[in-house]
Amino acid sequence: MPYVQKLLASLLPTEYRPTRTELEGYRPLEAWFLNPRQVSKSIHDIGHLTRVLILQELLARILLDSGSVPHFDQEALRWAAVTHDIQRKHDYEAVLRNNQAHGIRAAEWVRGRFPRLYPHVSRETIEHIAYINYWHDVRQNAMIERATHRPMTPELKVFKDADRLEWVRLERYILPELRRQVMGGWLLTARDLQYEVSMRLVPVAEALFHESRRKEGYREQPFEAVMAVAEELKILQASKKEE
Repeated sequence: MPYVQKLLASLLPTEYRPTRTELEGYRPLEAWFLNPRQVSKSIHDIGHLTRVLILQELLARILLDSGSVPHFDQEALRWAAVTHDIQRKHDYEAVLRNNQAHGIRAAEWVRGRFPRLYPHVSRETIEHIAYINYWHDVRQNAMIERATHRPMTPELKVFKDADRLEWVRLERYILPELRRQVMGGWLLTARDLQYEVSMRLVPVAEALFHESRRKEGYREQPFEAVMAVAEELKILQASKKEE
């Protein structure tokens, strides 16, 4: 995909892009999900979490490189990417009721499980992961800031954009009947993105989604398939080989 690679080159030098090695330690597991047996059939599957992991990392680095944002808690962003949708009861939970219940459950899961699963992760980072998970699916920024009595963190803003970039897949998977009957014809689109540069990443998100879904072995090993495609598209730079 020459266009995608040319676009990426205009946004972030290759040497500043993430590597697969840097993201390997954030691999999502089926056992984390509320309904592990349904994961492979869901549009909020491990592939989705992995693509959000890659997209948030790319967007954060673009913003850092441009000087738009001075610092990110990238550990919190990475863990939020792979845990934010693991407590969904079904794909259309938030769409049907416009609520944040699955985000609240994901926040509680992180607070309850992470101290045991990942004792090296600080309490401060765990709270930041939980905060991102809790609010990630609330569309109105003002509502979040009123409820928390503080400005949204840069991490939540970046995360919301990365997750929204994955909305490119919804036009294919949300049933037209559901759009008309439940959503009144409304469908989430990339127009809801907050950062101008995020709009430019829409073709990257589309390519990552479509190519990873077509990748051989996606259903059996979605994390590996998405990572391989991200390397092929040059979203990730090649990991340095050990000498």
